[in-house]
Amino acid sequence: MEAAPILRLENVRVSYGAVRALCGVSVEVREGEIVTLLGSNGAGKSSLLRAISGLVPLLEGRIVLRRDGQDVDLRGVPAHQIVRHGIAHVPEGRRVFASLSVLENLEMGAFLRRDGAGIRADLDDVFTLFPRLAERRSQRAETLSGGEQQMLAIGRALMSRPRILLMDEPSLGIAPLLVKTIFDTIREINVERRMTIVVVEQNARVALGVAHRGYVLEVGEIALAGSAADLAGNDEVRKAYLGG
Repeated sequence: MEAAPILRLENVRVSYGAVRALCGVSVEVREGEIVTLLGSNGAGKSSLLRAISGLVPLLEGRIVLRRDGQDVDLRGVPAHQIVRHGIAHVPEGRRVFASLSVLENLEMGAFLRRDGAGIRADLDDVFTLFPRLAERRSQRAETLSGGEQQMLAIGRALMSRPRILLMDEPSLGIAPLLVKTIFDTIREINVERRMTIVVVEQNARVALGVAHRGYVLEVGEIALAGSAADLAGNDEVRKAYLGG
């Protein structure tokens, strides 16, 4: 028997002025899985993550989180309260605090927490997960490479102790060798911590390599959905996103 979804989007519609970004999108995410969202630029992938995070309002539909056996409707909930509900967002382009140190950036991720011992333990965990950050803990974030900044953005999100991690284009602007490192870490976080992950990614090959299931968005609508293996073997997906 399949587990009940931990997160559901039901007929979600989002617009930016006259531009429709999401046109009645419905998505389910089950606890402990990696779900990838594929699609070309402008397909609505980032808008979907931003809607979940409370960063853009819904015109229609619901976003429902399953928490402590109860359904929590996230529509209209402020972004910082969504973090309290256990959803953390790693935005496109990292958006680290450039003038702050690596350590200060990580501490910002725990800004809603008051458990000092737990925060210190989680800092140690992040530095174990990303040894490069441990070596650069006193450096300003702006001095890090793109890959290191992505590690920092992921680490900062983990400091909030999320149940669900949303990741927007983690491979963007990163050297190929570090892309592998980042996605190996995504798999490790999922397996070792049983963390549910939703990842938006244009590099379909690497995304489908770690995901359990996926959705393909086209102009704000779900065009395809299925297991990662089924999508990787789909002729349309292969032609559009896998190069043949």
